[in-house]
Amino acid sequence: MALNARKRGSGAPLLPHGAAHLPELDLDSYSLELEDEDGPAGDKANKAAFTEILEGLRETLREVGEDPLGSKPSREISRKKLDVLLTQGEAAQAAVVQSAIEHFAQQLMQVIR
Repeated sequence: MALNARKRGSGAPLLPHGAAHLPELDLDSYSLELEDEDGPAGDKANKAAFTEILEGLRETLREVGEDPLGSKPSREISRKKLDVLLTQGEAAQAAVVQSAIEHFAQQLMQVIR
């Protein structure tokens, strides 16, 4: 179903959701299972990948001292709790969460490329 509305002020028509032909590109396909040398590329940018990154950082901290996030396994820490630790937690807690986010963002960037 085509959308006949126009974007306010631009005069350009709004495109329907899922349009395959856009002003700057043509979409040939989507939801592809892209692979790299390590297997499916999307596996580097999902919840399990983030949890693995977070757990790796925490293991390193445990080797040299104390884990600021405590003893609860990373897979059991909710996104909501991570958000609270990042925005309202102690500096060390926020640093661990921010480090995991940054590492995950780098992997996501590789997947997008």
